Amino acid sequence: MEVDKAAGIGCSDVGSTFALDHTSQFTTTEIFKSRKDLIEWVSRVGRSNGFNIVTLNSDVGKGNRRATITLGCERSGKYGRRTPKKGKKKNCGRPQGKKKCGCPFKLKGRKLETNDDWELKVVEGIHNHAAWYSKADISVSSRLPSEDKLRGRDVFKDDISESGSEMQSLMIKLSKYNYIEQHRSCPQTKTILDFFLTHLSSFKLLRAFARVLEVECISKQEGNHDGAILMIFGRTSTDIPFFVGIVFLSSNQKESYVWALRTLQGLMVTSGNTMPDIIVLITTEVALMEAVEVVFSRTKLLLCAWAFPSFVEFAYEEVFDLKEELDYFLKRLDVLISSPTAANFELQLLQLHNDFSRYPAVLEYVTHTWLNPHKEKLVAAWTNVFMHFGVANSLRENTKLQEILGNLIENLTVPVKNQILKLEESFEEIHAGLELQETKINASLESCLTVNADELRLPEFKELCGAISVTALHLVLQQMMLVNIVDGDLCHCAIRNTHGLPCAHELAKYKKGDRPIPLDCIDPYWMKLDTKPLGKNVECGVEESMKLHKLFMEMDTSDPSSPPLPKIGGSAQCNTPTVHFKEERQSEVYHMPLKYVGTCPAVLTPYIVDIKDVAADGHCGFRAIASLLGNTDEDGWMTVRRDLMEELELKSAQYAQLYRLESLGKRVIELSKSLDCFDRVCYDTNHWMTMPEMGHIIATRYNVVLMHLSSVQSLTFLPLRTLPSSFSSLREISVGFVNGHFVQVHLKPGHPMPPIARDWERYHEHERTFPEEWSTLYSARLDHFKALQPEAYSKVDKEVIKID
Repeated sequence: MEVDKAAGIGCSDVGSTFALDHTSQFTTTEIFKSRKDLIEWVSRVGRSNGFNIVTLNSDVGKGNRRATITLGCERSGKYGRRTPKKGKKKNCGRPQGKKKCGCPFKLKGRKLETNDDWELKVVEGIHNHAAWYSKADISVSSRLPSEDKLRGRDVFKDDISESGSEMQSLMIKLSKYNYIEQHRSCPQTKTILDFFLTHLSSFKLLRAFARVLEVECISKQEGNHDGAILMIFGRTSTDIPFFVGIVFLSSNQKESYVWALRTLQGLMVTSGNTMPDIIVLITTEVALMEAVEVVFSRTKLLLCAWAFPSFVEFAYEEVFDLKEELDYFLKRLDVLISSPTAANFELQLLQLHNDFSRYPAVLEYVTHTWLNPHKEKLVAAWTNVFMHFGVANSLRENTKLQEILGNLIENLTVPVKNQILKLEESFEEIHAGLELQETKINASLESCLTVNADELRLPEFKELCGAISVTALHLVLQQMMLVNIVDGDLCHCAIRNTHGLPCAHELAKYKKGDRPIPLDCIDPYWMKLDTKPLGKNVECGVEESMKLHKLFMEMDTSDPSSPPLPKIGGSAQCNTPTVHFKEERQSEVYHMPLKYVGTCPAVLTPYIVDIKDVAADGHCGFRAIASLLGNTDEDGWMTVRRDLMEELELKSAQYAQLYRLESLGKRVIELSKSLDCFDRVCYDTNHWMTMPEMGHIIATRYNVVLMHLSSVQSLTFLPLRTLPSSFSSLREISVGFVNGHFVQVHLKPGHPMPPIARDWERYHEHERTFPEEWSTLYSARLDHFKALQPEAYSKVDKEVIKID
């Protein structure tokens, strides 16, 4: 079809005085085969005449109506002013543009009854503006072909997220192979700031070997950019490290470390893990040390002794004149941090300053950056009192998986997202390394069940072989070789405290009595020869070690020919060692699991009937109260929280006076907020049960006598609004507090009663004689407890708040 071009009038004016008629160019009798063909023809004719034709309106047609389409010039219509919103300035109208000028040109397409045929009619053929002078000036708004759309989409993706597909691929792989990832993003840019990665099998291993965690931190700062990577490892009873998690952080500030550690803590709680006794850090980051003390406040923090000299070498290697002099200095550092006593440490430090006085900057760094603030976490004289099983001062075996993870650490100042993508590139290697780690650990544990080494098949090891790890056997063997040397010397050995194993002095007594080394003198950590999760009743910690050491010290005055000492713990086949407490003049014996040693004052041990655990999910205190009150529902803890919130609300003035803080009512508000948490797992310690404040609320709300028991301080809470005459109807319940966890305690009737909380006596709402009348009712039991443990009453005046 031939297209005619109008002569056109070269005028830039726009308005009613200017008219350019293009009716003839768009008049046609052609029947178009589709709507698309009609639009393409109109667009082609318009561009050839210097105009861009656009769709103004489209009607698909319904019922008896036919489909239509209205086309017009792109300069049709006018710019309108916006109506300002309420509260906005009135001069916020849309700025006037230069394109729209109310051009009246209009075409109308109409679908015919036959097939998909369309016809075109000219409604108005006049333009009120001049045509474009060249095709380069035409604004083209036609749609791109499909292939151009795909190409443009790919370019756009590359611009905004060069690695989007790789990230998606990584997430699919992580989900497929049971990896667990948690991250947080910037709310504005949606970019990943921090990324935590672990594997399901890692937390299963951690449930078997949860006593010690090792955290290595690599951080770097260049200008305004900083970053850090945390690698977290556990240690098996065969001294093999295992991967727990890796964390990519966009910042090496304390807040980022706290997020990483809280994520770890949350995963441990969710997977049923107990919190570690010891965390060993391989780092120079003070911010990380502070973060550990915030998140794992009840866990002992130590610094890695074997890594300390390497930090000094890295910082001051070029300062020393000779390589030999640097090596000698590092050896002296090893001797210094291995000092067995505080006096020896001071002497070694003085000699170090004298011998290397020509290097003041190095001595300043060692002394003031490390030793003065952190010697309790680093030097053997202070760390040897904690059971770290050698993790703090022995070089870790570098596994294949650690090498692979180490290769990922190149440039910490690049975005976290780029660091994560290295995981995708090395995913196959990482997963293979994880499988190899599990195979190696299982093989090492199985090898301990059958000991073939001749040096370990000694008569003294008769009870130990096949019952403890080969690693522990070798450590005991080293002590055996010292028996003849130390016999008769005063014992200053640390291995009992640090490893939970007998020292040479203790072994000398067994040898003198011609007895094999008993299994009871070995910490249960070394008896764990499989990867099955520890049961609820297994948690042997500092208390067990102290009892073993006490028994050893008592052997100094015992007769070698006397009967064997009473057992502490079970046999090799038993994973639930127990401590046996015997009540005088009683035939019944309560077998207390080791994890509950320290739950109650020792004077109450003979009166314990049972101790029952509850879930460690942040609601344990409320769960224990619910169960003791007879509420066995899974969500009973929710009812207790709501009841206590209601009690505080109804009697807020009374409790404000009771807590007597500097601002009356402040503590009541804080307690109400702490009770308001109904998540299935509560990670925020601010929402955990606190004592002694909540003891008063519980006793009053449920009209019970509540006893809060712990090895540090025990108290009795009485109702605030109950008269003594109703004593006979009151119920007694007891909760124990151990290792940051509440449990149910069931005691025999008439047991000694801990002192009454002092706040109750001072701020009771009844008359002055009312507390005395209560005390009279319990005087015999209170006096009995005071006679057994008089020091408990000296602590009542300074009640300590304990957080669950």
